[in-house]
Amino acid sequence: AKDKCPDWPVWTFGNRRPDYDDFVASGRRLWWYQSCLSHGCGGGCDSSTATCYSGWPSYMVDAPPVMGRAMSWLSYMYNMSGELYWGTNYVSEIGQDPWNSTFQFGGNGDG
Repeated sequence: AKDKCPDWPVWTFGNRRPDYDDFVASGRRLWWYQSCLSHGCGGGCDSSTATCYSGWPSYMVDAPPVMGRAMSWLSYMYNMSGELYWGTNYVSEIGQDPWNSTFQFGGNGDG
């Protein structure tokens, strides 16, 4: 993917988990955070970089169900202690009824 996403930082490619082995071995907990904007990492990306912005785990309502399940399996695989996820209650906080609509930030399900 690096050749298709030349502007992305080098740390976005490959498995960076071993960089934290000493941190975890010292008894500390390692959490992670998944963020690709609300509905994909690209917003209005052009087709030449579209592969950079798709296929990431997602909890969005309209994403394929496997995308939401991926984070739990990846957390297990990479020995993560937890996951931070912003705004699971956002629509309720702004007075929107989540039983009628979860649409925010250009799609369904963030918050």
